[in-house]
Amino acid sequence: MLIPLFNKLSYRKLKFNFSLGNPRQGHRYLFLGDYVDRGSHSLETICLLLALKVKYPESFYLLRGNHESARINKKYGFFSEISEQFLPKRKAEMIFFTFNQAFNHMPIASVVDHSVFCCHGGLSPSLKSIYCINKIERPTEVPREGLLSDVLWSDPDEKLKGIIFLRKFSAFSLMVHRNTACRNICKA
Repeated sequence: MLIPLFNKLSYRKLKFNFSLGNPRQGHRYLFLGDYVDRGSHSLETICLLLALKVKYPESFYLLRGNHESARINKKYGFFSEISEQFLPKRKAEMIFFTFNQAFNHMPIASVVDHSVFCCHGGLSPSLKSIYCINKIERPTEVPREGLLSDVLWSDPDEKLKGIIFLRKFSAFSLMVHRNTACRNICKA
């Protein structure tokens, strides 16, 4: 079974990438965050993803990215987009607050096929075990520092030897095959 990993989506790219497979045909999708602040259709993007998660709970997996934070997405346009579509301002604030409450509940990381650690950002010096992620209490806002901040914000050091880093592309990062590609990536 193939699991496409998606990162930094725009609504247009999201619609395009669904040509890769239909969840009713056994495909599963893992999204790595940054559903908002990626163009003028952030609201449509997150609504579509949440609707798909509800309709296909075993096919769609949404991880939290660094823009799934009220402090960040208010600064980078999500609140403005909501405000343009919903009046009065009080209604827009309530919608913004509700989305960010949902973001505060989102999972932070995933392990694919017991082998590949997936998250929006990267590793943290505080991450001594994968089980440290489970200890992060949710709902939670993203702090400015610490394990949660690192996992959502860290970029890998490309100077490290013996480790392959997969670049974050604008929409499609990696297609992992459960039995072959996953093990090959881990061996590299």
